[in-house]
Amino acid sequence: MSTVSLRDVALAAGVSKSSAQRALAGDPRCKGKTRVHVQRIALQMGYRPNPIFSIMGSRNKHKRLHQVPLAYVRWTGDTEHGSDDIYFTPSALRAEELGYILQPFNIKEFQRPGHIWKILYARGVAGVLLSHIPSDALPLLLQNDRFPAVCCGRWNQLPFHTVRPGILMATQRLWSKVVSYGYQKIGVAVCCHTHPLEDDFCRHAAILACQQKEGLTGRRAIPPFTRLLSDLTAFLAWVKKYSPDVVIGFNLSHYQTLVEAGYRIPDDIGYASLHVNSSEMPHQLWSLDQQYNTIGECAVNLLDQLIRSGERGRPAVPLDILVEPSLVEGASLRQVS
Repeated sequence: MSTVSLRDVALAAGVSKSSAQRALAGDPRCKGKTRVHVQRIALQMGYRPNPIFSIMGSRNKHKRLHQVPLAYVRWTGDTEHGSDDIYFTPSALRAEELGYILQPFNIKEFQRPGHIWKILYARGVAGVLLSHIPSDALPLLLQNDRFPAVCCGRWNQLPFHTVRPGILMATQRLWSKVVSYGYQKIGVAVCCHTHPLEDDFCRHAAILACQQKEGLTGRRAIPPFTRLLSDLTAFLAWVKKYSPDVVIGFNLSHYQTLVEAGYRIPDDIGYASLHVNSSEMPHQLWSLDQQYNTIGECAVNLLDQLIRSGERGRPAVPLDILVEPSLVEGASLRQVS
C-alpha cells in the first residue's frame, strides 16, 4: 500500500486537496489540464487511493459526493456509453447501487501491451470488468498486476475470474423439454462463431451426450449442424437433408429461415431456440434466456468482493462462475404422438 497521501499529491501538484480528489476521480467539474496534471503527478509519486474508505463512505445515508470509478473494458466503436454491449447497463446499475461509477473504455485506444493498466491506475480505478475482447487484442490485457479483474460473459477466455452463462446444462435442459413433447427426430443447429468460443464446444458436447443418453447413435442420430451461424443456406440444406420433426436452432435467424422456406411452426416442424432476446419474445418461441442482466450484476458483485479483499492482477486459481439460463415458454412446440 502506498504511503503517499492525497494531501501529498495536492501539494506537489499545487492544487487543493478537494481539487486533487476530483481530478483523480475524473470528475467533469475539474478542468481537463488540471485533471491530466494531477493524474500525472499522482502516477509519478506512486499514489494509490484506498477504494475501501471511499466505497464505505458512498454507502451511507448522506448524499454521495464521490463514487469510486470502475473500468468497463471492451472492443467497441462506442467509447462514450458502451450501449451496444448487453452487459454494460446491468453492470452499471449494480455498480451505482454499491457506490461505484462504471466508466466504459475502448481497448482500440490502447496500442501497447500494458498501456491500459497505467492509464486506469492514474485515474484511480479500483477494479476492471472485461467484456468482448477479440483474440488479437488479448496481449494488451495480460500485463495486469494492479487491478482485480472480472470477465463478463462468454467471450475469449482470459486468466481472470469469469461470470458467464451455463451453456452446457442449459442446452441439456432445452433438449429434455423437446423430448417431453414426444419429438424423436431432433435436429440441433449448435453452429459456431467465426472464432470458436468455449460455449460452441459446450453446446456440441451437450447434444452429443443427449443423443447418446437417448440411444440415438449412428444412423438414428441427426448430426448437429456445426457450420457458421451466418450460413443460413447451409442450415436450410441440412434441414432438407435430414428432415427433423423439430429443430433446436441457435436463435431467431434459424426460425425466420424456416418460416421463409414455407415451414409452418409448429404444425410442420417444431422449433426451440438456444438464445432469446427482447426482439424474439413476440414470436413466442420455446427458448433459453441467457440471463444477461444477472451476469452483469454478479460480475460487479464479484469485483466488489475482490476489491475489498485486496486482490490484484492474475488470480492463482481463476474462478469460472456459471449463471444458469432459464427456459422461456412458447408456442413453437406441439405435443406429438
